[in-house]
Formats: sequence, C-alpha cells, structure tokens
Amino acid sequence: MVNNLKELADETLRAAVRRAELQEIMAEMDVPNMRRDLNKFSNLSWLKRNLLVLNGNHPQVSEALVHIRVLMRRERKVMFPKGSDAI
Repeated sequence: MVNNLKELADETLRAAVRRAELQEIMAEMDVPNMRRDLNKFSNLSWLKRNLLVLNGNHPQVSEALVHIRVLMRRERKVMFPKGSDAI
C-alpha cells in the first residue's frame, strides 16, 4: 500500500511538471484561452487535434504533442483503472 501511494505521488508530481512545461511552451503559441486549462481532458483532446494545425511552424510543437499524449494517457488511467467495469 505504501509503495502504491509513493508511486501515485511520484506520478502526480511528474504530471504536474509536464503540465508546467507544456504551459510554458504554449505561452508562445496560438491557442485559444479557453483551451489552455490542461486539467480538462477535453482540452487535451482538442490540443492533440489542433495544435499542429495552428502552430505547425513552432520549433517545440512536437515536444508539446508528446506532453499532451502522455497527459492524456495518464488521465485515461485515472478515469478507467485496470479492472474497472467502465467500458
């Protein structure tokens, strides 16, 4: 149980750092204000679809997309843990 809590805390910290890095990259990008909240899965999904279209020439767009994919994967794990009957 203690290991699970430590792993969860570590994963939460890594996600927070990733969000902060993504916010920093997006500060220089053309992104609507309503889509800058990275705590909403719908915004991560929107960014995944549209960031490259709006900012294809930005030097860090690929790095931003990697951050988005990792955050989405983490959110899916939280929403649908292994063994859940959600789907």
